[in-house]
Amino acid sequence: MKPGDNHHKNNYRIDHDEHNLALLTQQKQLTEEKYFFLLDNINQGFCIIELIWNDREVPIDYRFIQVNKAFERQTGIKNAVGRTMKEIEPSHEEHWFQIYGEIAKSRKARHFEAQAELLIGGWYEVDAFPMEHDTNKVAILFNDISERKRAEKLTKEFTLQLEREVKEQTAALKESQDLLRATLNSSKNITQVLQAIRDEEGMIVDFRYVFSNKLGERIFGHIAGTNISSYANHLDLFDRYSRIVETGKDSTFEQPLSINGTLRWYDMTLIKLNDGLVVKGLDITERKEAEINLRKSNQLLQSIFDTSLIGMSVLEAIRDDSGRVTDFRIKIVSKELERETKRSDLEGKLYLQEYPGIKKVGIFDMMLRVIESGKPEQMEYLYTYDGFHKWFSCMFVKMDDSLVATNLDITERKIAEEKIKEDDALLRGIAEAAPDMVYVIDIRSMQMVYGNNKLAKLLNRSLNDIKEMGAELFDRIIYADDRAKFDNNIDALRQTTKDDEIKELVYRLVDGYGRLHWIQTRRTVFKRDSDGRPTHIIGISLDITEQVYLQKKNLQLRLERNELEKKQQREIFMATLNAQEEERRRIAENLHNGLGQLLYSVKLNLEQLNPKLENDPAIHFNSLKQAERLLTEAIRESRRISHELMPAILEDFGLQAAIEDICEQFNKTIDFNCQFQGLDRKLDKHIEIAVYRMVQELIINIIKHARATRASILITLNGDIISISIEDNGVGFREVSPKRGIGLGTIQNKVKLLNGTVDIKSTKGNGTKIHIHFPYKKGKS
Repeated sequence: MKPGDNHHKNNYRIDHDEHNLALLTQQKQLTEEKYFFLLDNINQGFCIIELIWNDREVPIDYRFIQVNKAFERQTGIKNAVGRTMKEIEPSHEEHWFQIYGEIAKSRKARHFEAQAELLIGGWYEVDAFPMEHDTNKVAILFNDISERKRAEKLTKEFTLQLEREVKEQTAALKESQDLLRATLNSSKNITQVLQAIRDEEGMIVDFRYVFSNKLGERIFGHIAGTNISSYANHLDLFDRYSRIVETGKDSTFEQPLSINGTLRWYDMTLIKLNDGLVVKGLDITERKEAEINLRKSNQLLQSIFDTSLIGMSVLEAIRDDSGRVTDFRIKIVSKELERETKRSDLEGKLYLQEYPGIKKVGIFDMMLRVIESGKPEQMEYLYTYDGFHKWFSCMFVKMDDSLVATNLDITERKIAEEKIKEDDALLRGIAEAAPDMVYVIDIRSMQMVYGNNKLAKLLNRSLNDIKEMGAELFDRIIYADDRAKFDNNIDALRQTTKDDEIKELVYRLVDGYGRLHWIQTRRTVFKRDSDGRPTHIIGISLDITEQVYLQKKNLQLRLERNELEKKQQREIFMATLNAQEEERRRIAENLHNGLGQLLYSVKLNLEQLNPKLENDPAIHFNSLKQAERLLTEAIRESRRISHELMPAILEDFGLQAAIEDICEQFNKTIDFNCQFQGLDRKLDKHIEIAVYRMVQELIINIIKHARATRASILITLNGDIISISIEDNGVGFREVSPKRGIGLGTIQNKVKLLNGTVDIKSTKGNGTKIHIHFPYKKGKS
């Protein structure tokens, strides 16, 4: 290598690097130009914002750093660069600041849709990206999607409306199906539906019963789901049924059937239905017997009944030049309707021209309302035109500029309703003749839909007023304190699943004159909806006010008798106590005035003796002093006995002073603390004696048994209650035995006679607490 080679190579590298840098700068400039050109020519709005934060690092605003040309078109904001959002729109929604703040903090891009009601009154679809080299800036691509949102809202509303209409039409169809089934079951005809069973080659090999109405089940048993091959006469049935299905020709014949051992004649009709047939049978026994008895011709009475009582058709509106509907063209007719009208040429005909009677009964006007309003309507009507004399139930549902029509023959149901009305009149007559109140309540609305005259008379309202009041009736007549259990009884009936379940209730009711009555009622479910939920209840109520008052009077008499017995016991107690105290007073007076005075006189005489007259004065002097001491003790003992039998201090100074005297006497042994509350007035004499004796007995028990050093006594008179509370810190005892001493037993008997209570609480080593309470009324205890 030559010495100058390195120098040349270095110069080459520098020139090459400068050339590359120039190329990169030029490329960057071209990229930025393309970038800005692209941003200014897209339909989406674009901007770069710089977030503004508060001291708690919460985004509160943002400033526009850069915007594209579509920005003003998308937002309506002019000269946005350098201005903040709150300067432009002070009430701008807070969620925009929060979303952009989360993007800046998380450093994650986000796609979202949000509402800008104050800015454009609509919505934006946004793609926001954190800037790579600046954590405080966010780049935003956005598009006004307000029209799309409004379209979505309209679409949703349209979908909901469509769903409602479909649901209503489905419910109407289900109601028609249920009505058809009910009509078939109430029919006097046998109705059976059979489905052909075919082999792989399409040949009929059997038939299966898929439906039998109640009359058919009563005659043939439960045959739905069985095949005719399982019955003895299946070959005759199979041939007859196969001909109907294969040829499509109806067949009518008479057939004798043995029912419960009796032969009955039926006029049977076989009609093809899809890949099966309908078997209908009418009991014609009376007619056959008349033919035999009267020897009339054996002409058969032909009777063809439609296989279905539901006819369906599609009717297209025919409009004049002004758009007014003048008629409807029959576009589609079901086989059921063809059989019902006995016409197979109705398609393409005009409905009003073929059946002008629909205008007279109001059907055509209802069709016009449905085609204009779009709301389905239903109607029951008697049609006596165009060769018909039947009751029909029809429904019309709008479909584009056409109507879907259903027609159901309800003649038999109407006849049954008339029979029900007759039966209802009979039941109402029975209810009015009943001695009790009879009523029916619709528990869905809490409306009393029926009540007999007994109820109307009690409430002083007409039956029509009772019905019109609805739930307000019960707010007015049910006594407030009994409303909850009244409602609970109704709720219990709402939960019943058995129709024979009876709920009983006794409650109070306010009659039409403001008087209170006691009512005993028995209720049961009377009617249910199609889902089996109770809708109506029937009840029978009896006014038991007089019985209740008699029971209360009887209870009052028993209470008065018990009170009289208690009063007699108190009087016996008072008489006994008075007798005891009188006897004690007499003994006390005898001891004091007899023994006490005599001993005191002896003491005085001994004191007057002169010991100097004796030979040994010391001996006589000691004898004298001994006699003097014994006599003094005898006097003290006599006073103590006298005080126990009848304390004079109780008679002279009252209960409080007497109790304090007892405590003072025994304070040398035990520290007694005696307190009194409410004893500032004198009590009845026998009550003071009773309290004194009970306290005296309890103090003696403490001294004898408690081995206590302290005891407290509290006697209170609070209103009409006297309370005695005694506590000590003695050894206590484990339980109160019925045989524990005479003292406690005596106290408990006295308190019981005074209608009071004794509460004794004691534990081993923790002392004893005794609380006594009994009522006190001045002059009545």
